[in-house]
Amino acid sequence: MKISQFFVLSILIIGLFASCLGTPIVFNDSLTDDQIAIVRFGNVNIVEYNGIAVKWEAGPYTRRDIRIPGGNTTFVLNGTVGTANMGYTKYNKVPFTFNFENGKEYTILINQNMINVNSGLQGSFPPLDSYLATFLMTSKGQILTHVNGKKVPD
Repeated sequence: MKISQFFVLSILIIGLFASCLGTPIVFNDSLTDDQIAIVRFGNVNIVEYNGIAVKWEAGPYTRRDIRIPGGNTTFVLNGTVGTANMGYTKYNKVPFTFNFENGKEYTILINQNMINVNSGLQGSFPPLDSYLATFLMTSKGQILTHVNGKKVPD
């Protein structure tokens, strides 16, 4: 029996995309789904969660889902984000804070010095109506610039 090249290539491509998501991280496995928020992130590593040292890694082409208790959360980020054409932004122990609600899903997308928080578990190009908040990361901390896709007045 001959297996078509198209079939083999399809299986390889599906496997490649599935491997990009990585293994989910569960902070406390005794919590139920309505007691946690699921947060998808990529491009940087989270080295601290609410003052606790962690090693949650996601490379430039990897997305990771973490299951954490909802509430006001601070992640400390490490890594380099960018492209050769646009330049690179280095995150070296940069704190990022957001209030994640229990029972909800979020995606954090980092592009240069901007961090977008989106509703739902999204890919690299989420729909515009999923944008909850956009932050400009500066040497003075994070500055909220957009809420629900609308610019925050200065």
